[in-house]
Amino acid sequence: MPKNAVLSIWYNKKSYPQGKFFCVGKTSYFIANIDEAKLFRTFNGWAISKRILDKFSDLKLRNVTIIYRFVKKRTLYFTTPSTFKSKGILVAYGGHSQYVLPIKNWKVQQGDFTQDPKDLPVMDLEKWAKSEAIPEYRFVGNKAVPVEEPVQERMFA
Repeated sequence: MPKNAVLSIWYNKKSYPQGKFFCVGKTSYFIANIDEAKLFRTFNGWAISKRILDKFSDLKLRNVTIIYRFVKKRTLYFTTPSTFKSKGILVAYGGHSQYVLPIKNWKVQQGDFTQDPKDLPVMDLEKWAKSEAIPEYRFVGNKAVPVEEPVQERMFA
């Protein structure tokens, strides 16, 4: 299972954080904050990088919930990778391909989502998918804290 991290992708020779991936039990979440500027007005929807969805598929991740959080309006948008791919519109924009999912295909809820972990490491999408050496994190409240290796006591000092 991939580790909890802020996923970042490279395009136009620069790294751009896309959102947080984290697991709670057997459910995985990808959450990103959005605002008015991120709305694709042509399609009246929110977009996600095709590379993110492809990586979820390549890793055979199941039970992934995608949450877009519009903090200013206290609105949450919920969907799944399969809905993005089946009902989304694939467009080339911003130097990479994105799926735009019209708002009518999202589940919308008023309120806040504050259970996402804080202080996660930012990781390149490709390294995140391959790395086994990423430190494990535990949660203190909703803050991610690296789990240190247990120190073994020496029998003879």
